[in-house]
Amino acid sequence: MDPLGVEVLQRAGSETPEGLQRFCECASVRQSLKNLTIFSFIRERLADGTLGIHGAHFNIENGELMGFDAGSDEFQPIKLFVGGLS
Repeated sequence: MDPLGVEVLQRAGSETPEGLQRFCECASVRQSLKNLTIFSFIRERLADGTLGIHGAHFNIENGELMGFDAGSDEFQPIKLFVGGLS
């Protein structure tokens, strides 16, 4: 079993079903970002700074948008300003 599967099983006993679902959703975003780097043209552009890739998770239950921070390997809230007409 791959490391992610092992981590999911380890968390299964201590997480609520909703928490485990959220963990799996975020893990999927992390894995998708990692999968993109198998393409040499993406790796090259990431290395030379001409491309940046970003991951996000939207929690539809509470309307929270979380962005993946590669430095901390965590999802952090994204604060957006949505202005109205005055």
